Amino acid sequence: MHIYYCVMAYNEELLLFRTVKRLRTKDTTFIIHIQKSVDMSSFTKNLWGKDVFFIPNGERIDTIWGDITCVKASVKMFEYAKRFHEKYRPKEPAYCVLMSGSDYPLKSNEYIETYFSRNYPKSFFGWCDSFEEWKNGKSLLSNALKSYWFSFPNTKLKIQIKPFRYILPRCFKNTNVSLKIIFSVMLQICMTWGGGNEKIFLAKANS
Repeated sequence: MHIYYCVMAYNEELLLFRTVKRLRTKDTTFIIHIQKSVDMSSFTKNLWGKDVFFIPNGERIDTIWGDITCVKASVKMFEYAKRFHEKYRPKEPAYCVLMSGSDYPLKSNEYIETYFSRNYPKSFFGWCDSFEEWKNGKSLLSNALKSYWFSFPNTKLKIQIKPFRYILPRCFKNTNVSLKIIFSVMLQICMTWGGGNEKIFLAKANS
């Protein structure tokens, strides 16, 4: 079992160095994407070896938290992992593990490798369609207006919706219907402003 650790980082160079050192085995490869606006030299001077690959300067992305750029950077790392695996280990089972540069393992390497081996080829990626959740009557709308960000495609502008939970309920008696209408209008504005070429991605805030 080979594991490709795909790490998206922009700071915490020493923590990333410790994480790689901690997870490194003969069956691991580290593919690291450093945010485009960050100087890579502070990372590359401590991290090197045949099992460590940095996304090249010309392919790095200026990632923004909660934005489609994070997805694009992730896909870029997965593409390299696939390329490496097909070239060097085409017959060996493998997994890609997506990580942040702020992550650190809580389990041993033996535990991680055994867990993946026992569950292979199960995929641990999941996704949901935000708009479908609305149609199914789930609580995404109310949660989004409390703790979600709007990310405007093709721009670096983000707006947190959290303040609306204090204002809108006082303005409308039929809160659910009113919020849904306003939220839909805001989505249309975002897509129009962004050119309508990409979906609006909502990332749950830490607050």
